[in-house]
Amino acid sequence: MDLVRNIAIAALLFLIFIVLTSGRSFGGTEEKRIESEDARKAAEIERVKAARARKAELDRLCRVRPVMTDGEIASCRVAYRGLGEASK
Repeated sequence: MDLVRNIAIAALLFLIFIVLTSGRSFGGTEEKRIESEDARKAAEIERVKAARARKAELDRLCRVRPVMTDGEIASCRVAYRGLGEASK
């Protein structure tokens, strides 16, 4: 009788151990997912800031003036075309 009872208790303790340790690993996965999502959002915010800074610089350099050379117009055209492709 003692042997059967000891085996049952050992099996029960083993099952409890499995349940408790698997819960911790699932919780760790959730934390990693949240951290990676936060990192992705931060990277997206930085990308948007950089794009706005590039656009502001182009607006400053390529302001339409009454007298612009053909080279200035062409360089602004190329810069704005590159800005559009970078935002896709």
